[in-house]
Amino acid sequence: MTVGFLNSSLFPFQSIGNIYKGLAQSGAWGCFDEFNRIAVEVLSVVAVQVKSIQDAIKDKKERFIFQGEEISLDPSVGLFITMNPGYAGRTELPENLKALFRYVNKQNKMAAI
Repeated sequence: MTVGFLNSSLFPFQSIGNIYKGLAQSGAWGCFDEFNRIAVEVLSVVAVQVKSIQDAIKDKKERFIFQGEEISLDPSVGLFITMNPGYAGRTELPENLKALFRYVNKQNKMAAI
């Protein structure tokens, strides 16, 4: 199962954490569209949340502590983000968060012609 989310600057870290908790327990994939619209203060907390999930997967844990609560882990969970850099209202991702995701660049070849 894949679940998509459109992010905004008003998205609090608690809500994102609850979504991550559900994804980690169910093994579903989450795609967070326009991730760089989230406030930079929130992104710093999100980096810690994502790292805790990735560390639990790497350590092959069946259960781990997430936001102070012990939860189960389905290692097939996937976290994906999209960004539109350079637009008004977009923030630069903190370095500790950048390190947790792989970059894929999409270009529209027809726009160059």
